Amino acid sequence: MLRKPRNARTDRLSDWKFFIQIYLVCFNNRLFEQITPNSKQIMGLMMWPCAMSMWFLYMSQQGLRFHDVILAYNKWADGYHGFTIEQLTTFVSTGQCI
Repeated sequence: MLRKPRNARTDRLSDWKFFIQIYLVCFNNRLFEQITPNSKQIMGLMMWPCAMSMWFLYMSQQGLRFHDVILAYNKWADGYHGFTIEQLTTFVSTGQCI
């Protein structure tokens, strides 16, 4: 909202950098699919533990260890380990964005 609207006569929606990036991504995906037919499933299985470990690492840097956050269903409330519910919500939201 802070940028000016584009000039339809001079500003383009795409450029050569964009096309090269798309070409390289599609080319890499085709090569990976030739090697393994279920590449999307394998990629998901590789990304899931990485994402979860990064979330737990971020939470430990905020002062909540693995054993503090795992299975903390009804304990996750205002005052949990000295944090307010707003702080806990911010930690979870930020950790999910990493």
